[in-house]
Amino acid sequence: MARVDVGGTQTCAVTPAGAAYCWGWNFFGQLGDGTQGSESETFPTPVAVLGGHHFERVSAGDFHSCALASGGDAYCWGNGTSGQLGTGALGTGSALPLPVEGGHSFTALEAGGDHTCALDAQGTAYCWGLGVFGQLGIGAPAAVATPSLVAGGLTYAQIATGLYSTCALTAGGTAYCWGGNEFGEVGAGKIGDAYMAQTPTKVATRHAFTTLDLRFSHACALTAAGQAFCWGRNDMGQLGDGSFEPRGRPTAVDTDLRFTAVAAGGHHSCALGAAGRAYCWGNNEWGQLGDNTLTSRTSPAPVHGDVRFRSLEAGNNVTCGTTVAGDAYCWGSGHYGALGNGLQGWDTISAVPVRVAAP
Repeated sequence: MARVDVGGTQTCAVTPAGAAYCWGWNFFGQLGDGTQGSESETFPTPVAVLGGHHFERVSAGDFHSCALASGGDAYCWGNGTSGQLGTGALGTGSALPLPVEGGHSFTALEAGGDHTCALDAQGTAYCWGLGVFGQLGIGAPAAVATPSLVAGGLTYAQIATGLYSTCALTAGGTAYCWGGNEFGEVGAGKIGDAYMAQTPTKVATRHAFTTLDLRFSHACALTAAGQAFCWGRNDMGQLGDGSFEPRGRPTAVDTDLRFTAVAAGGHHSCALGAAGRAYCWGNNEWGQLGDNTLTSRTSPAPVHGDVRFRSLEAGNNVTCGTTVAGDAYCWGSGHYGALGNGLQGWDTISAVPVRVAAP
């Protein structure tokens, strides 16, 4: 697999040849294989996303998935209740990829809780779907079913989506967030949904970041020196600062390690260190830290084994990574079959990386 992305209930990946595969829960058709609901609710090994498209990147949200095709065309599938598929319709889902309306050509695409955001080649940000908490950044708490311009006139190099919030990074390394702020995930220094942001708000930090990630209700980012900072929800130690207190501004992860990539999950976080070594921290009830225990951590712990990764992605209770050779590994909860190794069920847990079955 060229790259893996982990959502709330499903995991998706693209091959170097541009074929997309997904595995896990499929009640809303979020696997994109043409089935949904009781017809086939879970697939514990990869199934092909249909449609004959050549995809360059895929993003798994909570109950929907999206992908970028060659040329920048965007497609989404799965739950469309709030317009998160971008097809122009509210309340309509699809078990097959549908083109996102609007005629845009995108270079980045991220599926979140019930919303989706993207960047075009100029760095202009667009969002669509549920917007009741301001996560669309359009200045109003509305649900929209086609890509809508994010307010503020800024351009971005990266964008990331959480459950009810969105964050983006400018080319100069300045982080902005918008949307729900129950746990301080906007990062502007205050905590509580009384301080939710309907438009992009500068994250309160003196640091410039080179990359950031947002999932569920917390965000993490790296400086050019590889130092990790996180903010937002922290009830399971997912910010890695040794505490369980939410943070309304970036706080340094408690480690001397330096990282090259970072991934924020449901209630845990992971990062890549030297030579592709993976580290995780936060909730470990389902083995999603991969350290061969079920012990939660408030600071980074090394993932068990000798597998070295080139990329990492963290979902709700699952973490996955790809190696330089293109092999995909996952660890954590196998309840929805999202590990991709053929096993599923509430009692299916892998606290160490297991190889995803070949498509």
